[in-house]
Amino acid sequence: GCVSEGTAFGFTVDTYVTDGDDAKTQEVVAQVISKGYDGIILSHGQLSYTYDMLKPARDKGIEVVTFDSMPLAELSLGFMMKEFEDNGGQYPMKVLKTFMGPGVPPLDRRNEIYTKLESEGKIKTVEVIAPSDTANVRGDMTNKTAAILPKYPEGAVDAIWGCYDELAKGVLQALNDAGRTDIPMYTIDISNDDIQLMTSNSDVWKSTAAVDPKLIGIVDMRLLAMKFAGEETPDFYNLAAQNVETTTLSPDISMTNLNTVVDGWGDATTSDSFNLDWMDALRAKFAK
Repeated sequence: GCVSEGTAFGFTVDTYVTDGDDAKTQEVVAQVISKGYDGIILSHGQLSYTYDMLKPARDKGIEVVTFDSMPLAELSLGFMMKEFEDNGGQYPMKVLKTFMGPGVPPLDRRNEIYTKLESEGKIKTVEVIAPSDTANVRGDMTNKTAAILPKYPEGAVDAIWGCYDELAKGVLQALNDAGRTDIPMYTIDISNDDIQLMTSNSDVWKSTAAVDPKLIGIVDMRLLAMKFAGEETPDFYNLAAQNVETTTLSPDISMTNLNTVVDGWGDATTSDSFNLDWMDALRAKFAK
């Protein structure tokens, strides 16, 4: 999304992947700042270091746009509770929770919604499963889930909540290995791998709340272009999220055609997505 939109504006867009490694992230950003870019778009920096990491960029006059998270937890948890109610469940829901943090801003924000529901008596957390090996989150979650599943026979857990899809995929593998299909799972974020796993495990993985990652990149680039142009930009902006229910998916659905089954998916044409007239002029110019 960043590359396609930036190129359409006539920008040179370079990308750097830091493999979810905090030390590498800080090292790469320092290198990027030293190379004299006009702007930086940063995805998922940790709370503990992001401000100090990016301040030298701002001190040099480099424009910065950061991306963390959206109000996804409300969609994910709301659908989870609706299905629980529709099936005659009585609160509090007994939930097996996956988590990673605190200190990861998007996950911390998602957790705020979860803890609010806990305080309201809607959710009772039976156990929290968290990875200790960040280099192998999926495998670590599989092992940790496999170790605790025998403690929870059928009926002991009403749902699994995955605050992040990579955590949930490890849990799903453990459920499959144990032949458990009695606990429904509700998650956040989506990918082609997720879609394939959702359709092949529809009895367990019920939904995921997400925003089209390509749209995130497009909007981030538009905001950066506005900063280059001296236009006023908001301090915060939440992209509209959708809840993707597994029942709407089929094996021929992927990230590229998800909009055919999810209304509004990847819609970058709305006026509140910062698509300004002069951006259309730039696109027309560089399309030639």
